Amino acid sequence: PCTYQSCACSCKPIVYSCACSVFRKCACGCDLVSQFSCGCSQNTTSTIITRAVWSANTSSLLLEIDKSSVIPGSTETTVWIPKSAGIKYPSDGVVPLGPSGNSGTLANISSFKLTWVTPLPDSTKPREGFLVQFSTDRSFETDVRTVYFPDELDGGIIQRAAITHLGKDVGLDDTKIELAIPAQFASGRLIEIDNEIMGVYAVDPDANNTIYVTRALLSTTKAAHTIVTGGSSCSCADNSTSVGGTACGCTAVKLVYQGATDISVYGGLDQKLGYLSSSCRIGTQFSEEGCNPLGYSYSTGARTFQTATIFSGLPEVRWASACGAAGSTNANTCSSNCLCTQTTKLSGRENGNIVLGNNLTIASPSDPLSYPSTDLTALAVAIDADAGSVTMAVNDGNKLKNNYIRVDDEIMFVQDVSRGIVDVRTYTPYGGSACSCSVEGAASGGSLCGCTGSAGTGCTTDGTISAATGGGIGFAASFTVNSTTGGLTSITVTRPGTGFRSTPSLQIDSGGAGCTGVRLTAVLSTHVLRVSRGQYATSWGGHATGASVKYIPWPSQSDPAKPGLRYNFRIAAYNRAGISEFIYFTTRLFDVFPRELPAAGGVPIEIIMIGGGSYASNVTAWIGRLHTNGLVDTDRSRACTALENLEAGGTRLVCRAPAWVGQSHDLIVEQVSGMFRQQAVGSSWMRYSAPILTGVRPASVDAGVKVTITVQGRNFGTNSTDASGSLVGTDIIPCKPLTIVSDSQLTCTLEPTQGQSLAGDIVITIGSAWSGGGQTTSTSAASRIAEKPPPVQAEATLPLNIVDIPVGSPERAAVNRTLTTTLSSALGIPSSRILITSFSAGSVIVIFVILPDPNSVTAASPATLAVELAAQAADPTSTLRQGALTSQIVIALPPGTAEQAASDSAAAAFASSSSSSATPLWESSCVPKSYTAFDMEVCYDCCIRVCEWGDQIPQVDGADVWSGDRHAVCQSLCLVHCGYTRPFNPYGTV
Repeated sequence: PCTYQSCACSCKPIVYSCACSVFRKCACGCDLVSQFSCGCSQNTTSTIITRAVWSANTSSLLLEIDKSSVIPGSTETTVWIPKSAGIKYPSDGVVPLGPSGNSGTLANISSFKLTWVTPLPDSTKPREGFLVQFSTDRSFETDVRTVYFPDELDGGIIQRAAITHLGKDVGLDDTKIELAIPAQFASGRLIEIDNEIMGVYAVDPDANNTIYVTRALLSTTKAAHTIVTGGSSCSCADNSTSVGGTACGCTAVKLVYQGATDISVYGGLDQKLGYLSSSCRIGTQFSEEGCNPLGYSYSTGARTFQTATIFSGLPEVRWASACGAAGSTNANTCSSNCLCTQTTKLSGRENGNIVLGNNLTIASPSDPLSYPSTDLTALAVAIDADAGSVTMAVNDGNKLKNNYIRVDDEIMFVQDVSRGIVDVRTYTPYGGSACSCSVEGAASGGSLCGCTGSAGTGCTTDGTISAATGGGIGFAASFTVNSTTGGLTSITVTRPGTGFRSTPSLQIDSGGAGCTGVRLTAVLSTHVLRVSRGQYATSWGGHATGASVKYIPWPSQSDPAKPGLRYNFRIAAYNRAGISEFIYFTTRLFDVFPRELPAAGGVPIEIIMIGGGSYASNVTAWIGRLHTNGLVDTDRSRACTALENLEAGGTRLVCRAPAWVGQSHDLIVEQVSGMFRQQAVGSSWMRYSAPILTGVRPASVDAGVKVTITVQGRNFGTNSTDASGSLVGTDIIPCKPLTIVSDSQLTCTLEPTQGQSLAGDIVITIGSAWSGGGQTTSTSAASRIAEKPPPVQAEATLPLNIVDIPVGSPERAAVNRTLTTTLSSALGIPSSRILITSFSAGSVIVIFVILPDPNSVTAASPATLAVELAAQAADPTSTLRQGALTSQIVIALPPGTAEQAASDSAAAAFASSSSSSATPLWESSCVPKSYTAFDMEVCYDCCIRVCEWGDQIPQVDGADVWSGDRHAVCQSLCLVHCGYTRPFNPYGTV
C-alpha cells in the first residue's frame, strides 16, 4: 500500500503509521532519498464484486458478483478483511502464505464497541462499574465472555496492569521506545511509564521489542524515563525484578484500561430524559426533549452515557502453525524454510479461540464437539475417510440441506440433498414385500420367495462398478468374486453419488476379468447428501452403516426462527453490595411516522426504537420483506436514504422514504457489524398510497380501433412490470402494453377484437403480491372512456349571394371563420368541433359537421348540439340569432337526429354518475381528542397527510382542486377542522 525509494544510509526501512496500515521510514534517524507516499488499496471499491461476506465461524468467504458482470478465468482478486469481520481459520487444514512469503496469517481479531445509557447514581444507589457479558447465537451455550468496566463520572477510572519494564532509557522527546520483551501486546493500546500515558501506534517488525508512541496523553505530562531507579549499581533482570539492593526499582511499562463513562457524549451527563421524563414524542421538533420509549425512571433528573470497546482477543495474533524445525509451533521462532503445510490444532484454539489478554475470561472453551446436537437419522451406507468421499446416504435427508450435521466426531455441512445409489443388486426378489435376495441369488423371507437375475460366471478377479447413464456423478462400488463359481459374491457401495435423474445402467469399471452374464440393477434413494467434510477443524473419518447423524441447529440460516447471525449483550451495574439485574441488549421498534408513503418516496420518516446505535454508518432502514433465511430480501425491499441518528441513546432515527409501491410492507431496521447483524421488524407497518387516477386522454375514442390512452394521476411508481391495467366495461380489454412514464403518468394501449366495445373505466393496478400487494384505482368520471358518438352533418341557409363569396376569396374565408365562431359560441363548444365542408347556391347553403369531443365522455354529443342549434335558429331571441351573419339563419337536420340526441344524453348521464362521501376522509379519520396544543397538533398532522395523499381530492366550489393548489387548500381545511380557528378556550375542552 505504501511506496518508498531507499534510505540515504545503511539503515533498513521500518514500519511507520500513516493513513494506511503499513508505511515506511528509515531507522537510525536518516532520511529517505526521495519523498515517500501512501495509498490505501484496501479502500478501493470493486465494480465487479458488489459484496463480500466473510464468516469466521464457518471459515468461508462469499463474494457476490454484479448481475451484469463476469469475472474472467485466471483472474486473481484480493479481498481485504476488515477488523470487524473476525479472522479466517483455514477449513481445509492448509495454511495460506502471507504477503512476506512465509506461512501463517497475521490478522486482526474482531472487536465490539458498546454504548449504553444509565441513570445517574445517587447516594442510595452508588455505582462502581459495569459487568458486561456477550456471546453469539452460535455459541451462546459454550462461549460466554465476561468483561468489567470500572466507572467514574469525571472521565473514568484508569486501571493499570504491569506487563514488562523498559529496555532502554527514554528521552524527553523520544517517540521510539525499547521494551524488555516483544511488544506485540501493546499495539494500538495505551501504556503508562511512571506517570505519563502514551499511545502505541506501531511495533517494529524487525525489532519486535521496539514501539512507536504518541506522548503525554490524557492530560499527563511528558517526562524522561530511565530503565531503573536507585543508583548506578542497579539493574533489571529479564523477569522485571530489580538487582542491586532495596533502593533499586525497574521502571514498569503498564497497560492502561479506562473506565466506562464517555465524556464525549454530552460530556457524559445528559438531562434529555424524554417527554415528561417517561416517553418519546414523535416529531423531529421534539428531538431536543430526548427519547425514553421504555419509560425508565431517572430519579436524579439526569442520565450518564457509557462507552466500552470489547476485544475478543489481542489486536493482532499470529496463528500457531507447524512451521520450520520439527516440533515448532510458532512462526515467530522460525528462521528459515518457514513454510507450513498443516495447521496445528491446539486445545482451546478451535473456532477462532485464541489466548485472551485484557480483562476477558471464557466461561467454557469453544469446542465445536461440545455444541448441542439432536439425533435425527442414521447412515444408510458406510462412508470412508478418502478425499473423494463427499456423498453419503442417510435414512432420512429431510431438513438437512444447508445445515451442519455431526457423525461420530466429524462435523459436516450439507450442501445438497438429491438422488443417489444406495445398493446394487444382481437378483430381484419376487413372492412378496418381505422377500430379499443375496448377491449370489439365495432367497429369504418365506417359502414363497424366489429370485430372478444373474451374478455372472467366469469371473476371476475382484473389481469396481460405475454408472454409465442416469445423469448423476460420483458413484462408485466394489465387488468380490467366488473363485469356485466364477460369480459375484458381494457388492459394496463405497460412494452413493448424487444428482441421478433416472435409474442408471451399471457396468464393471475395472477388474472382473472373464465375467459374463452379470446383471446389475441400481437401487436409488432420494436421501443422499452432498457434504463438505471436516468442518470446524474436525477430522475426516470413516463412519459405519447405522452411525447416528446428529443435527446441529446453531449455525442454521434456513429457518429465521433458529439462531443465526446475531450477537447478544447484557449489562449489569455493580457496587460492593453486589450486582444489579441484567439489562439485555435488543433492537425493538416502537413507532414510525408516517406509515403511509407516496410512491415517489422522498418524504421524511421518523422511527422510534431502542437499540438503534449511536451512529448511522452501520444501520439501514428497509421497507419490504425478510427472506425465508431471515435476511432482508433485497429484491423485494427498498432501503431508505439519508439515514441519521438524532439521539445518542439510539432511540430516534430519521431517513427519506424510498420510491416503492405496495399495500403492506414490513419496516426493518438492520444493524450490521462484521458477520453479525441485529434486526428489528415492524410487521406490516408500512404501506404506499394507492394509485389515484385523475384523467384519461383521449376519453372519447373511435369504435373498434386500436388506441393508446394517456392516464394522469399519482402513485404509479416507476416499474411497468409491477403494474397492470384494463378497460372494464361491457368487455374487459387489457392494456397491452402498459408503460409507466413517471409516477404521475402512464400509457395504456387498448386493441379491441371484433365486436368488443371501447366503453367503460380505465382501471390501473399498481403493485403485486411480490411488492407488498396490488392496489387498484377507483372508478369515476375521470377514469371513463367511451366510443365517440357519430358526427352530425347539418345544413345552414344564409341570406347571401354565392357570387359575392367566390371560391378562394377573402370574402368566403371571412364567412367561413365568422360562421364557425358564431356556431361554436352559441353552443358553448370549442370551434374545433365545427367543420364547414362546402358552400353552394340557394341564397348560400353551408354544409357543416358537428364533431364529438375527444377528451370527454360527458360533453354534449354532436346530435344533442345539432338539436340545440336548430332550436336556437327557430328562436329570434337566441344567442345564435343575435349574430349579424346568422340573424336569419335556417338550420336543417338529417332525419333521426332528435332520437340520436336522446340516446346520447342518457349515455352521458350514466357516464357522469359518481358517488362521494358526505364527510371527507381527512375529517372522519382525524378528530382532535381535545383542543390542547398537543392533541390539535396530532390531529393536524393526520389531517394534512390524509388530505394531501388520500384518494379523495378536496374541492372548492364543487370542483376538484388542481394538484399544485392541493397543499394550500388542505392546510386551510385542516387548520379549521383541528380547531386552530376556534375561539380561545383555556381549558382545552371540545
